[in-house]
Amino acid sequence: ELLLRLKRGTCVAQVLAPWSRRVVRELHAEGPIGVALPQLLKTLQDDGAAALPRQARLLVPDELAYLSLRPTCADWPAAQREAQSHFVQTLGRQDLVVQVMPLPGSAGWLAAAIEPADLQAWQQMLAQAGVRLVHVELALLDDLQAIASLIGNEAVVALLRDEGMTLCRV
Repeated sequence: ELLLRLKRGTCVAQVLAPWSRRVVRELHAEGPIGVALPQLLKTLQDDGAAALPRQARLLVPDELAYLSLRPTCADWPAAQREAQSHFVQTLGRQDLVVQVMPLPGSAGWLAAAIEPADLQAWQQMLAQAGVRLVHVELALLDDLQAIASLIGNEAVVALLRDEGMTLCRV
C-alpha cells in the first residue's frame, strides 16, 4: 500500500509492506500539493527497486477539511444526511464531499467535508501514475490514533500543523 500524507508545503509518501504495514520506503517532496505529489509518484515510478503500489491511502490535513462535531443519530445513514444538511446550512455548499465517523462511547459523530475539486485532482494525479485512491482519511484521526496509547480517557491534545495548531479535547 502507498500511504500519502499531504501537507501545504510538503508531501510524504510511505510504501508499506503487505499485512504488517511496516514502512519499506519513505520519500519527501517539498512544494505545494499539486507539485509535490506528482514528484513523489514519479520518483517512486522511476525507482527500479520496487514496483509502485497499485492502491493508495491519502491523509488529508486539517487545513483542507471542514470539521464538525455532530449529535448522536440512530445510524450511519441518518448521521450522513444530518452532516450533509449541516454543511449546506453552515457553508451554503451542496457540492462538498461529506463523511461521518462515529465517536467513541456513542458520543455523536465527527463530520468532515472536503472540496470535490481537491478530491478529483488527487484522484487524477494518482491515476496518471497507475494508482487507485482507495481511502481518504483525516490526518487528525491518524495522529490521534498514533498517540492513543499515550493519553488517558480524558486529555487535551495540541497537534502542531502547517498553519498553526489543532487543539482537541479527548
